[in-house]
Amino acid sequence: MSPQVSLSAFHHWLLEVRAPEASEPHVLIIGDADAYPTLAQDIAHHLNQYDDLGSGKWLSFSAPMLDAILADPCQLALLHVQPPCEKCGIASACGKKKLLTGIARHGYAVLDSIHAFAATKDMENVFRVSLGNPKGEWHVRLSPTLFPASCLAPIIGDIYLEWLECHCEE
Repeated sequence: MSPQVSLSAFHHWLLEVRAPEASEPHVLIIGDADAYPTLAQDIAHHLNQYDDLGSGKWLSFSAPMLDAILADPCQLALLHVQPPCEKCGIASACGKKKLLTGIARHGYAVLDSIHAFAATKDMENVFRVSLGNPKGEWHVRLSPTLFPASCLAPIIGDIYLEWLECHCEE
């Protein structure tokens, strides 16, 4: 996906998702999904089909899209994110964590980034799924080798929706 297409999807997502909606749990993080490059996109697609409250607002954030947003201070401003520190640079972990925090605050996002866990560690509205990582606090840990790859997105999406149902009723 080119950065232009990514930015277009990003802008549509910004217009669709309103800040008050993000107070509910609407962020899903995938850990250790390197072997599944389309998993975040597939999960967002699944949630757009089956999350009635989401009304098609879910978006996955690919590495090229994150890089395109980071490279343009105007895009960062749309999320109310400060540009990365001068000493760190655009592609730094600092910059990516700031961006991912801004996206998570906005909501309806599926994040597949090595920085996503750290960027959202203090947030309560984040559902975390790990594909085999025993370290850290995850809502679900799956061994992807035990499932056909085509089943991972529906399994993760459905578990998230069940968690959301229970989480919102508290």
